[in-house]
Amino acid sequence: MKHGFLKVIIMLIVISLFMALTGCGSRQRVVLTVVNPQFLLKGKADQILLTVDSEVKGSGRAELYLNTLNALQESKLKGQDGIATAFRDDYTIINVNEENGDVIVDFSSRNLTGSAVEEQLLVSQIVSTLMQSYDEVKSVSFTIDGEEAETLMGHVDITERFTAPLEIEK
Repeated sequence: MKHGFLKVIIMLIVISLFMALTGCGSRQRVVLTVVNPQFLLKGKADQILLTVDSEVKGSGRAELYLNTLNALQESKLKGQDGIATAFRDDYTIINVNEENGDVIVDFSSRNLTGSAVEEQLLVSQIVSTLMQSYDEVKSVSFTIDGEEAETLMGHVDITERFTAPLEIEK
């Protein structure tokens, strides 16, 4: 009896280790909204925001959302031609939560600076990416250091939920 119980415990440990080491979790196809580099270089482009298909992995919805935003932040680092992002390397997301279809993205205030256009692009990229990638996402809200704020960088009003990307002035 003890021998059989011990085998079951060992099997459960082996399975748990295997899952942890292989990163088991669900895979999600996502649509990253990126910036047309022509807009960044010349200040104008026929289409400012572009989309790129990608895939992320996560063990729950919040982790999938966070990993999606991490992929958006890293999109310029992967050497993909023809894409850029306003999501700078020194911006940090502390947490991502979802409440009744509203995804709340909590940024660290550290290094969170930029021009009005950079802030518009960042907000638009995040809102568009989450809403195009996940059917259950109905809106996106932003907080800074876990607190409600008026803006991320001093330009775009974030006191209300976003249900669509911003109109970027060309």
